[in-house]
Amino acid sequence: MSGTVLLEQSYAKGFEEQLVRDSLPYMTDPRYARPDGSRRAS
Repeated sequence: MSGTVLLEQSYAKGFEEQLVRDSLPYMTDPRYARPDGSRRAS
């Protein structure tokens, strides 16, 4: 990896906030396994 940008990516204003809102239902589901292997207590 040379650090050269091959294709710049740009996102619409508010993209990050919408991504978090869209992801929350999945991440708060007790069946969701976190990277450390734990699960949310139900």
